[in-house]
Amino acid sequence: MDWQDKLIDLYVYICQQYDQKHLWFYTQRMSNNDTPTFTDEEVLTIYLFGIMQQHTQIKAIYTYTKDHLSDWFPHLPTYAGYIQRLNRLCVVFAPLIEQIQKDSPATDVCEHTYRVDSMPIVMAQSARSGKACVAEEQLANKGRCASKKMWYYGTKLHIVAQDRENGL
Repeated sequence: MDWQDKLIDLYVYICQQYDQKHLWFYTQRMSNNDTPTFTDEEVLTIYLFGIMQQHTQIKAIYTYTKDHLSDWFPHLPTYAGYIQRLNRLCVVFAPLIEQIQKDSPATDVCEHTYRVDSMPIVMAQSARSGKACVAEEQLANKGRCASKKMWYYGTKLHIVAQDRENGL
């Protein structure tokens, strides 16, 4: 399947989910602009297709779309407009991903539940994080932990764990 077919299939799937599974309910418009020229389905399609094309940054997804898919999306808004629309649609992603998982054929990866977490290993608190020299730069550096609302000098521990069937 070439990229055009993938893009069309993705768009059709999102349109079906948006209408039949009532994803529109999560982002119901409360303005007089209830029929924009650039639809919510197009916003979601561009974002997900960009991820499928291995783009990890929203700016890269937008730039790729603007440079290579302008014929497919002639009413693409400005980058700021696209970001604003994408942010309004953030509540759609959880039910959409849940539906994608239900519709996808089961594989070994999909049959298991994985949990991912990270936490900082603090070697120096925020007051000393700028001049700390506990470890070489390859091992530690200055970072920010958003969940703890703190700056620190150290490293981050990432954990990926698979749930077991017996719950242990």
